[in-house]
Amino acid sequence: WWADMAFVGAVADLVRKDLAKWPESRAREAKVFFTAHSIPSSIAKGGPYVTQFEETAGLVAKELGLKNWGTAFQSSAADSSIPWTGPDISDAIRAAKKEGVADVLLSPIGFLVDHVEVLYDLDVEAKKTAAECGVGFVRSGTVGSHEKFIGMLADRVMAKLSK
Repeated sequence: WWADMAFVGAVADLVRKDLAKWPESRAREAKVFFTAHSIPSSIAKGGPYVTQFEETAGLVAKELGLKNWGTAFQSSAADSSIPWTGPDISDAIRAAKKEGVADVLLSPIGFLVDHVEVLYDLDVEAKKTAAECGVGFVRSGTVGSHEKFIGMLADRVMAKLSK
């Protein structure tokens, strides 16, 4: 459902609500990062994971009319000797700071609910990185119980049951 407009709409609603925590001019200049779980690059190569993630991010950005947005990954293996998909969200925040970005909003679109990887990787580690860089930080929610997301799931179940 990465490109289902109900899923995209649910994410867009959450990001819109969270951008509203800043004054309009500040929200307009903030960089929005969409995140997903990092996976080994060898597994990602040739598969749909990264492409679908990037497509979802692009659809949400279009829905919101975002001009300053990007994608990043989280939760890669810290001591792995193999490459993982990137950039890592903390590296992306540091790069954004170097580009003159003053505020970031992180939207974990690769996750359906807040769990330990979202809570730690974003709410602790990424937030700490943003603070060290002097960058404003807001973390958007996951779609979990958003009515558009639940409606999409219900529609899919009903479609299967009616066959």
